[in-house]
Amino acid sequence: MLDTSLIFQNISYIYSGTLPLLHDVSFHLTAGWTGVVGANGVGKTTLLKLACSRLVASGGSIVRPGSVYYVEQRTDHLPVEAAEFFASYDRAACRLRGKLGIEEEWMGRWSSLSHGERKRLQIAIALWTAPALLAVDEPTNHLDAEAKELVVSSLTRFRGIGLIVSHDREVLDELCKQCLYLNPPNIRLRPGGVSQGLLEEEREEQYAVDQRALLDAEYDKLRKLVIKQRDESVRSESRSSKKGLARHDNDSRGRINAARISGKDAIPGRMAKAFESRLTQLESVRREVVVKRRYEVGIEFLGTRARKRLIASLEGGSYRLDRREVTFPSIVMEHTDRIALTGRNGAGKSTLISLILEHMNIRADEVVYIPQEVDEEMSRATALRLHSLPEADRGRALSLLSRLNSRPERVLESELLSPGEARKLLLCERLTTSTSVIILDEPTNHLDLPSVRALEAALADFKGALIIVSHDRQFLKNVCRTEWKIEKGGEEVFTIERVFLEE
Repeated sequence: MLDTSLIFQNISYIYSGTLPLLHDVSFHLTAGWTGVVGANGVGKTTLLKLACSRLVASGGSIVRPGSVYYVEQRTDHLPVEAAEFFASYDRAACRLRGKLGIEEEWMGRWSSLSHGERKRLQIAIALWTAPALLAVDEPTNHLDAEAKELVVSSLTRFRGIGLIVSHDREVLDELCKQCLYLNPPNIRLRPGGVSQGLLEEEREEQYAVDQRALLDAEYDKLRKLVIKQRDESVRSESRSSKKGLARHDNDSRGRINAARISGKDAIPGRMAKAFESRLTQLESVRREVVVKRRYEVGIEFLGTRARKRLIASLEGGSYRLDRREVTFPSIVMEHTDRIALTGRNGAGKSTLISLILEHMNIRADEVVYIPQEVDEEMSRATALRLHSLPEADRGRALSLLSRLNSRPERVLESELLSPGEARKLLLCERLTTSTSVIILDEPTNHLDLPSVRALEAALADFKGALIIVSHDRQFLKNVCRTEWKIEKGGEEVFTIERVFLEE
């Protein structure tokens, strides 16, 4: 069992604050992939780190297989096994380098690799180590369609216990035999891929809503009966009282005595107590039917069109990208342009963004730019800025954060934000300013589905200019009108092709 199982027994985990992130979590996993599903900040990464001994539980116990490996979602650092991996020519290393398109010279230029290339290398090294337990955090972030297919195909060959955190339904459906659904303080293991599990969850939530509505109606009806019977009991007690009767009113005294003997006037009191008992029982049943709390989502950018029609211009030329050049035509960006910048991993999209930023024709404070990867340093700085804000500004930022499907109280307690939470908070910081240009590099990376939809709607309504770098075609079609596509034009040269997004 020790070599084939991962067992969580009543696991709890509490950060430095008072709110438990995980509480009394128990499950038993065997070989095969298990998806870990939930909103940003609910504890998915924490669960993976607990499984791989990166964190120590606050309570409970964990039974792990013999060897574990954790692939973090950030791509800040070169994996420690990289030198050994590149030096190895065993069958597994050669196959993985070929399968995932990993080049020998990557070892010496980690800092200049695209984040998609870094992710492929992370995955290759993890699979090469052949652990009994492999935990992978957001493996398809930064990847173009071709690279994602290669990574998922490689992960499919893994035969140990696999844990995968992802917001990509296609990936979870293809890989996973079951999924863990985190909705603190609850956790639920469901069979099948995420689409099947979410459908089952929606049905259960609707059933709970319907049951609660029926119980609420019955409770209100019974409560009214209790009030009615209490009033009747009071009137009955008043009728059976001899207080205030005249001394010689023998007829009235006789009727009261007869009623007391028959017990007729005691009936309302007994019925009131019976209804009260049923009401107490019904309240207990109502408490057991838990209806998932729904948070309102949706944000708005306080943006306007730039006063200047021409907001960026760049004469045609080229720039070096490692051993090759990217050539580009003259670039003109106007104040209403909505541009999707696309191309494969490593094609030079982020580098081109940097060039465009250097040639902006408007003030820097009119431009919002959020890079592709929010590293640990930026995440910590973002969290510190939040705590240093005046109370009113901090409250507004946290209110906006809640509308991006994150719980503000957990963000406040965290010293190191998750990449998804850090990206959301960076957006919220800039929502209070009047912006003319928004430039986002892979904005959907690390974000849960409700957050992606909220961001998509906000960008669709934005009045200024946009440049969006993304591999999510549907997202781009919903917010952009023009596509600049970096295509390979020769052996070592790339060119930018202007096309319009498909209608």
